[in-house]
Amino acid sequence: MIAVFRPARHRDADAVLRCVRILRAVQAVIERRGFCPTGPGGGIDNSCGKSEGGGGAGSPVGDGGSSGGGRVEPAKSGNGPLVKAARDEHKKALDKARKNLDKAQEKADAKFAETTKKFYEAKDAHYDASDRAAKLQEEHAGIIQRLSADPTNATLQQALERSVGMLEESSKAFESTHKALEKSHKQREKVRQEMRSAVQKALRKECDSVNKEDGVEERRREQVQHIYGLESHVGAAQFGDVAERSRVIASRTVVRQEMKEAQEFAMNAVNSEIHVQAMTTPVVFEESVRASATVREIDHDAEQLVGYATSLGNRSSYTTLSAIDNASKHVHEMAHHMEYSTPEVRELTNDFLASRTGGESPVQFSKKFPDVGYADDEVGSPDDFSKAFKAAGYSDEDAERLAHYAGKRYDGTMTEVLTMGMELMYKDARTFAASDPEWFDLVFGVASGRILSKTRKARKEQRPYGTPS
Repeated sequence: MIAVFRPARHRDADAVLRCVRILRAVQAVIERRGFCPTGPGGGIDNSCGKSEGGGGAGSPVGDGGSSGGGRVEPAKSGNGPLVKAARDEHKKALDKARKNLDKAQEKADAKFAETTKKFYEAKDAHYDASDRAAKLQEEHAGIIQRLSADPTNATLQQALERSVGMLEESSKAFESTHKALEKSHKQREKVRQEMRSAVQKALRKECDSVNKEDGVEERRREQVQHIYGLESHVGAAQFGDVAERSRVIASRTVVRQEMKEAQEFAMNAVNSEIHVQAMTTPVVFEESVRASATVREIDHDAEQLVGYATSLGNRSSYTTLSAIDNASKHVHEMAHHMEYSTPEVRELTNDFLASRTGGESPVQFSKKFPDVGYADDEVGSPDDFSKAFKAAGYSDEDAERLAHYAGKRYDGTMTEVLTMGMELMYKDARTFAASDPEWFDLVFGVASGRILSKTRKARKEQRPYGTPS
């Protein structure tokens, strides 16, 4: 669920307090109703039935229609004038960004292919050694059984001695192939990480290029990195026992690792000079909940870390994650904050969704995917988003479901095209760019700030986008 608050003035203390009271009231209603705040199965790696799912902000009951499935008007047809204009304006830079991803990864492709070949060769050798050991053990057991019935049989005694020797050799071969398999696996993963790092450096280069062109001094990146290291970044959006439980969950090794990977990706792929509010939004962990983003609409302020100053101060903007949510889910929810904290992003994402799904009749998720656990009022159109998911390695079935979720319909205030696209970029930016360049240009164009011309212009003039010049 996304709860949106709009104080009359950026620093209106009374309005902020009213927002907090409204938020608490909404939360109380949700808890009493047992409402699942996110759309099940929305995230790339999760599903609702295991309380992992959603990956997106689900609309409250009533958004998008009645609880019986709802009636949602089809998206308006069109050629996406806003996104088309943004892509045309920055075509050269966007094309270069995609080519840089290819260059960054292709250097490691041959090395990865070689290590992958050796890995499977080692795997086959290990399986062969394992099969041989199993057969020898079976033969050895048979000799012992026959010898127990005829203990003086010299032939069987000699066969037993040979069998023991062969078992010892087989055991050594098994251990040797096991070590070789582990070594080849580590080498393959090392190359995979090198490839991932190379791609992230290419993403970071584009963010740096945007800021350099704008003449912006990058002073927020280190501040964001500092905030990521603060314990108060977790659990700060709630009070008492909830905050304490959140900090306990966040201290778990697996959870810490997932947070670290998501934050590392964000530091490279997201422009902290533009999306600081989204990047510094506090995180609340619970054992079993649907991932959700609760947002307060605020404007950019060139003089402070907006997300940190307001979110930790008035507790009205935060992300809620399950203890088993992975890094991809962190990235997904961050994208919701990116979309809502920047008006121009919402304009572009809604324009993109309308252009891609224009003319398609919305599909009710609970009927299309009855075993996932979608709410009756969740509807959307898949367009051809599935090609990006298939290219990323998902099955046809999963790709179809995720494509529908990417085209989920809300009331015009938010979408899932940015969130699902950010997950694809986290998983494999190069493949995403190659399989659906139009979608990738929107997602990375927003994350890097490249296509946010209005926001960048307002930033130069030290004023929030959307206010009179």
